[in-house]
Amino acid sequence: MTEKKIKEKVKKRERIVASLQRHAQFLGSFNPDIHTGEVQSRLDKIETKFEEFEEVQEEIAELDAEGIYEEDCTTAYEEFEKLYYRLRAALLAKLPTEETAVERNGQHVGAHTGVRLPQISLPEFGGDYKGWLSFKSTYVSLIHDSGELSDVQKFHYLKSALKGEAAKLIESLTLTNDNYSIDWSTITKRYSNEYLLKKRHLQALMEYPKVEKSRLWLFMPWWMNSNSG
Repeated sequence: MTEKKIKEKVKKRERIVASLQRHAQFLGSFNPDIHTGEVQSRLDKIETKFEEFEEVQEEIAELDAEGIYEEDCTTAYEEFEKLYYRLRAALLAKLPTEETAVERNGQHVGAHTGVRLPQISLPEFGGDYKGWLSFKSTYVSLIHDSGELSDVQKFHYLKSALKGEAAKLIESLTLTNDNYSIDWSTITKRYSNEYLLKKRHLQALMEYPKVEKSRLWLFMPWWMNSNSG
């Protein structure tokens, strides 16, 4: 019975992927004179599909007590992410953009604000899951929750702090107030995935062979021991 339920979930996952592929076909025949008005609704739709995909992945993991489908889930998630982010970036590129003049030297936003950014030291984040929680905590405290910075200024700080793989996720976005929320949502969805965070954390622990397995729980964060009683 469990095997049957898992297969049903896998089929549901395949339907979600097929839905994103149809949006990709839309881009292949995109005509700005006809289709521009559809772009935002399609962006909203793929956001919903992303959430649905994560939900079905979690459902499979809960049913798969023996971990038989763990590798399949990891592979499916990585492939889905690639499709999702490529599609999302392509759709964003089709949206009408707000023209902004942004100096790239790390000191100023566009002339329309006339504001010099304050000097704030931020850690860099290049896509390593092990460093995400520390980076997120610092960034949210100093920048994201600041009431003194505009969204375009926050966007500037975030872009300057992201490197490598993480920077590529948002490289197609123009520095504007409206795009900041999209930018931050993209990064947090990518790196706050609980399934992958747990997996990377366990892998890191296993790199220390001298630690007895019976004591591994001492090094696990609270969210991995919440069901231990």
